[in-house]
Amino acid sequence: NGQKTVQAPRVIITGSLCGGTGSGLVLPVSLYIRNFMSTKLQQGSAIIRGFFLLPEVFDGVIKTQSERNNLRSNAYAAVREIDAFMMKDDGSLPEQYDLHFYAPRAGSKQPEEYTGRPMDFCFLFDAQNINGQKLKSFADYKEHAAHCIYGMAIAPTSKRSNSSEDNVIEIQVDYLPSELHSLGNFLE
Repeated sequence: NGQKTVQAPRVIITGSLCGGTGSGLVLPVSLYIRNFMSTKLQQGSAIIRGFFLLPEVFDGVIKTQSERNNLRSNAYAAVREIDAFMMKDDGSLPEQYDLHFYAPRAGSKQPEEYTGRPMDFCFLFDAQNINGQKLKSFADYKEHAAHCIYGMAIAPTSKRSNSSEDNVIEIQVDYLPSELHSLGNFLE
């Protein structure tokens, strides 16, 4: 139609869902960024992606089963929380759940309810691919995650894939429910 379009800005949030600061701040940070991009920068079309390590990735560096169990419990809670807010946004959260998130408004101390999808895409990095294969070390997992993030964010090929992604999202945004995605097929 001859109209010039501008590619939506991309925001990437990374961390672990295994407990502590990373898993505790996933929702507040993602919802705050979405609100800030929309209200302060007038970028309502920003694409927010989450890339998070799951507990099994840490099994080689966490020695006791008790600690591993704690990581798994924390990750379970974080994934459930992310899923609930994504379901709330797409209307599939059962009515019996009254789910809200309040925080200071961007640039103010006045609290407000933050609504909307926390992330457009949530990629979860587990220790195994679909064939049950694993990498050799924790460092290998971190490197794999970094390569995936680089490939989607700033690699020379990302501009073209982001443009295609924008077109697909524009068509499907009102029709598809939220989903958690996986980048676990690293050894096929």
